[in-house]
Amino acid sequence: MTDQIPGEAAGETASKRIPIAVSVSRLPWKEIAWVVAGQVATLAGSLAALKVLTTVLPASVYGEVNLVLVSCTLPTLVLLAPVTQSCFRFYTEHAERGSLPALLGTTIGLQIGVVVLMGLAVALALVSGGAERIGISPGTIAWGFVLFATDSGRNLCLTVAAAARKRTIVAAGFAADAWLRPIGAVSFVLLFGRESAAAIAGFAVAGICSLVPFSVWLARQTTGLRIERGIVSEILRYGLPYGIWGIFGWAQSGADRYMVDHWLTRADVGRYVAGSQVGGFPFSVAGAFVGQLINPVLFQRAGDGSEPRKVDSAKRLLFKMGLLFILFGLVTLLFLYLFGPALFSLLTGRRDYMVPLPILLLLSIGAFIFQLSQIFAVMFLIHKKSMLLLWPKIVGGITAVIIGILLIPKFGLLGAAISNVCASIILLFGFWMGPTKKVWKSTPIEDEV
Repeated sequence: MTDQIPGEAAGETASKRIPIAVSVSRLPWKEIAWVVAGQVATLAGSLAALKVLTTVLPASVYGEVNLVLVSCTLPTLVLLAPVTQSCFRFYTEHAERGSLPALLGTTIGLQIGVVVLMGLAVALALVSGGAERIGISPGTIAWGFVLFATDSGRNLCLTVAAAARKRTIVAAGFAADAWLRPIGAVSFVLLFGRESAAAIAGFAVAGICSLVPFSVWLARQTTGLRIERGIVSEILRYGLPYGIWGIFGWAQSGADRYMVDHWLTRADVGRYVAGSQVGGFPFSVAGAFVGQLINPVLFQRAGDGSEPRKVDSAKRLLFKMGLLFILFGLVTLLFLYLFGPALFSLLTGRRDYMVPLPILLLLSIGAFIFQLSQIFAVMFLIHKKSMLLLWPKIVGGITAVIIGILLIPKFGLLGAAISNVCASIILLFGFWMGPTKKVWKSTPIEDEV
């Protein structure tokens, strides 16, 4: 998500240096307006989807739909995120070198290869009877793969658009997806019945409709699908930690659904997911806003991470964003404490989805801490120290699974919410303490002659 700050020429005097300590007030307001508009439209669509889907689907079916969606996120985090995040981080550098088409062509080629391999794996699982063993219909799993494939393409398109700071494209992409998905799901449910396969098929068809125009745009940005070995090596070096990180990140954010399904019921999964969505949506939206608007500016300011002045400028902006997010989080949690049950009733369609206020608050606290940790994690990426992201994610993911195994059978949904909060706290501690010792300290800047 980057526009670029030109590098400083060797021997350039201080009076000619490009001012990089730009205040937040000087951010482009047109870009801010597009990000805000996109997030408002996305938020409205997501809340409408929650209301409509919890109205037309029983909690057990809603739970099964979300189990399939969580399954789709695992290969996305482990196999695709390393590719797309590398493209995002190196976009500015390759644009400066004039090798951007090669970066995009390599990224697209790798993405297609991953999707093809996943298709073969899903086909093999269906032929061997895997669907019956997990209690989900083959049709649901097949449509789930189609959804995964379309989402992977859309995510890549929007990642490139965000890196290029094409705010209108990003805003339109998120808004279209937020509205087309529920429309497609509800339409298919009304046509084919209140089954998970119908809802997932509706999601997938909506994803195809959303993907087509963005794919056309992305195709115009590159000159072909050639895969260059040097760029592949660059992507692997930077992106490999994302893949490992993704395994444990998924364990933290997705494994709790499967543990609830195993020890409780699929209807409890639906209630738990609805509670997570109501309690977490303010922080998800705020986190997406920071990711779309601020992260490109941070990478832009930091450049390749080798110039102390640029890095320090990025650190100051990131620290301000963290403080603002904390203030936003405290106000939001107070609001949920006062009006949480009323808000839950307003945003969901059936009373059987309701979760007690303590569970709702814990889910919201977990989402707040998790999103805050993601803000501070960007400092590692500015310094290209992505390997340092691993241990907090590993410890957090393992903690979530262990605490979930211990608490969910005894305390039900409350135990799942507690495990989520504990894992998020560990993640935040790791992402904060790591930069405090490794990269938050100001980089010494030598006096100029």
